[in-house]
Amino acid sequence: MAESLYTSGHYLEKHPTWHMEESPWKIRHIVPMLRRHHLVPQTVCEVGCGAGEVLRLLQLHLSETCTLWGYDISPSHRLVPAESQ
Repeated sequence: MAESLYTSGHYLEKHPTWHMEESPWKIRHIVPMLRRHHLVPQTVCEVGCGAGEVLRLLQLHLSETCTLWGYDISPSHRLVPAESQ
């Protein structure tokens, strides 16, 4: 089952950084898309957020009043609240 890949710790063994190094690339695409479509979110939810690095970086480009939520199925890591960065 696909779920066990994330809940067993196997995925973490193969990807110990949770792909955090790819987060800046993602932000370089997300932020222009938001601007191009004149989107000013008040809430952002990322499902499957891993360590939450995309949310942390995205918060730097959004209003201070925007609330960001991240959810991940894996119990193998802890998310770092964006406001603590």
